[in-house]
Amino acid sequence: MTEEIRMTGASGEPAAVVGMACRFPGADDLDGFWRMLRRGGDAIGPGTGLRDGRRPGGYLRDVELFDAELFGISPHEAALMDPQQRLLLELCWHALEDARIPPTAGGATGVFVGSCSDDYALLSRMSGAVDAYTMTGTARTFLANRLSYFFRFTGPSTVVDTGQSSSLTALDQALGSLRRGECTTAVVAGVQLNLTPTGDRLIEELGAMSPTGRCHTFDARADGIVRGEGAGVLVLKPLEAAVAAGDRVYCTVLATAVNNDGGGPSLTTPTQAAQQNLLAEAYRRAGVDPAGVAYVELHGTGTKAGDPVEARALGGVLGRGRLADRPLLVGSVKTNIGHLEGAAGIAGLIKTAASLFHRELPPTLNHRRPHPDIDLDGLRLRVTTRRRAWPADEGPLVCGVSSFGLGGTNAHAVLGEAPRREAVVAASGAEGTRREAGVAASGAEGTRGEAVLAASREQLPRREAVVAAPGPEATRREAGVAASAAGGTRGEADVAASGAEGTGGEADVAASRAQVSWREAVVAASGAEGTRREAGVAASGAEGARREAAAPASRARVSDEPVPVLLSGHTEAALRDQAARLADRLERHDEADLRDVGLASATTRAALPVRAAVIASERAELVTRLRELAGGASADGATILTGRPGAEPTARPADGNEPVTAAATAGAAFVLGKPVDWLAVYGPQARPADLPLYPFQRRPYWLDTATPTGPATDGSAPPWSGDPLDLVLDLTAEILGRAPGTDLDLDATFTDLGLDSRMAVALRTAVARATGRVLPTTLLFDHPTPAALIEALRSDDTKGHEFR
Repeated sequence: MTEEIRMTGASGEPAAVVGMACRFPGADDLDGFWRMLRRGGDAIGPGTGLRDGRRPGGYLRDVELFDAELFGISPHEAALMDPQQRLLLELCWHALEDARIPPTAGGATGVFVGSCSDDYALLSRMSGAVDAYTMTGTARTFLANRLSYFFRFTGPSTVVDTGQSSSLTALDQALGSLRRGECTTAVVAGVQLNLTPTGDRLIEELGAMSPTGRCHTFDARADGIVRGEGAGVLVLKPLEAAVAAGDRVYCTVLATAVNNDGGGPSLTTPTQAAQQNLLAEAYRRAGVDPAGVAYVELHGTGTKAGDPVEARALGGVLGRGRLADRPLLVGSVKTNIGHLEGAAGIAGLIKTAASLFHRELPPTLNHRRPHPDIDLDGLRLRVTTRRRAWPADEGPLVCGVSSFGLGGTNAHAVLGEAPRREAVVAASGAEGTRREAGVAASGAEGTRGEAVLAASREQLPRREAVVAAPGPEATRREAGVAASAAGGTRGEADVAASGAEGTGGEADVAASRAQVSWREAVVAASGAEGTRREAGVAASGAEGARREAAAPASRARVSDEPVPVLLSGHTEAALRDQAARLADRLERHDEADLRDVGLASATTRAALPVRAAVIASERAELVTRLRELAGGASADGATILTGRPGAEPTARPADGNEPVTAAATAGAAFVLGKPVDWLAVYGPQARPADLPLYPFQRRPYWLDTATPTGPATDGSAPPWSGDPLDLVLDLTAEILGRAPGTDLDLDATFTDLGLDSRMAVALRTAVARATGRVLPTTLLFDHPTPAALIEALRSDDTKGHEFR
């Protein structure tokens, strides 16, 4: 922090937000949420589907849908699980992907979930659909414990309920746990689903529900809250660890604070003194001068009692000492999506983190004129009613997020922008381009295209790989554009790159450098101090000494070598869906998307202006192959990798193109499930790339779809043919509640397929009954996969004795 912002007294290392995922009204993911916020979207509407006839609010679509198979959960158990658990499982998966962490990597990760609602438990009890899965499916503690179990997290696993401040209080606990060393990574979540009208009535009885169905934060029309629902998940690391790992950082969490009103006019009436004490303590812990704070995401419920108290508390701490023309900017996401209660704090924090990351403040809706009890000018506050850039300041951006519970538990988080890295800057002009070209060329030894999916995504059973390889035409064009952008002129380098397609000057470059690859030309034309004289000479090292192009290239190879684009899914549909999404991204002609699939080199990442059209032909070929995969035209990895149906990829060069063959071989190994050293494939400096998030294959699960598990109770069983293959598959599918003939992964463990201990006993009993054999109680422990069990049963038949 700079001296203008940072003060003494900061306590504890900041945390970095390195991954985010969300589902909020009007937005199914983080990108959709940000787009909605930027355009000032209003997601409030009447209840539909399962909430048909409910009063206006912020509702999620399709809350009954869930990808149970991916998470190894049987249809019966999924039907008895609170949809809040299901929602958190999917969002945690996406947040880890966003953080470029393989979802089931496990480790010392803590889970901290804020929640104050369990409507599904109420519905479950009312329906009478209660069995052994009801406790784990509806008890609130399992909102956190389910995540820790599935994702193999060994850190603290806690559910926090402080009412409407629950998720921001969960963040406070996570930050403390990270600082105490109880975990090395923290998952922080908030979730709220309003599945019954009972909650509406309770708030109505309190007199807090808005009769107009809109949240009017700090506005004269403020008349109560509008209920909303959704969930958000954050992945946090200590800042130092995140920077060392090269993680993308959305924002930093400098400090948090939590307190309680401690008495007042009533149990549910907020007090200004407590909120002022909270703010003062939070910024003291952060070591931040309150006058330097740029923005606060309000609790902002839009109530007549709450808004004036919050405004006066902000003015008393953060407005003091500000100039009239530099007020504190404030806003509330509740005007877009409603009050998410247990998830309200996480919704506000995700909005603010995205705003810091994009350096833009979205508008707050429904504000025309201030509440008569709120003197915005006197308090030095201003509601952000239009989309705008953050206030221009010399120091780093600092902002806050507030969340207050109905019972008086108040929470506030102090956020800062991500640390700026001089080596990763988007250059906007020729001078910046030359500087960044030098950075890329001088410090990229062993650097290759970004690792695509391999290191940061889950390696699921169904896999495909497509080789992305720049061709000779693109190579010549890129050489011209790169050399020109790095400072060469027509006279000095015989280079002319006047657009995406280039001119005849580029042909001259290709002819005059017959034995020099484009990456060597880039290095040659991008030496230190901006000195460029000849296409084959680079200024590098002290005094700008010139060296032959090949010499620096051998030390600072900036590779445009082909890389395998890797896809994996739990089902064939998910694999094809993923290929289709990737093809869609490529067709948007976005350089960032090209970088994501390995088509952009390290120099491109450093902002050399290689236009999209330069590699249009390679992209078109890749899109075509991805489309084929998405359409199911080719389900064979060897076909995708080599373009020859039935081909068996080998290490031999195809048509003399050894790099392509090497990439194809690595991809083939991935498709066949063989271990691959991706660090060796992509190089030590490779960074994971962002690809479309995993496409969940959802099906409906609700209390009325729950069916008893286990084999038929009337003693019937599939006929025993002597071959255990069909027997094991049919019985396993039946116990899981799936249709006969369901495609099951023979090499997946029964646990991963969704069998719990009770189901395992049922399967053993069914197999024993069908075969007439005496089987041990440890049958599935000794043979934990369908393939292993089938082989054991077959081996016993061959030996001709009883299987025990």
